[in-house]
Amino acid sequence: TDGAASQKDGLPSSASAYKTRLVSQKKEMYKDPPALPPAHIVIEESLAAKPKRNKTTGELTFACGEDDVIQSVLKDFHPNRTPEEVLRAGSFGGTYFRPITSAVTNVK
Repeated sequence: TDGAASQKDGLPSSASAYKTRLVSQKKEMYKDPPALPPAHIVIEESLAAKPKRNKTTGELTFACGEDDVIQSVLKDFHPNRTPEEVLRAGSFGGTYFRPITSAVTNVK
């Protein structure tokens, strides 16, 4: 059933399962029925390695994990702050650190 399908981790199997998941997590629904996340999303089994910081410039370099397609993007992506550092510095009012469950992956 869609109720059981909406509780499993991973991408939702149908728009109705996604809607059930959004409602059960008390998320805002902008469209009814909601549009499914893109099918090409890959949920990796393990986390990619943490980025390495260049001690001279402070820039971060990221590993691509299991998805080699992103490698070309990552070769030019060298921020000087991690997402956590950006948020702790006050982006979004510094209030984003709270327990949440993803409506897309159903993972907390």
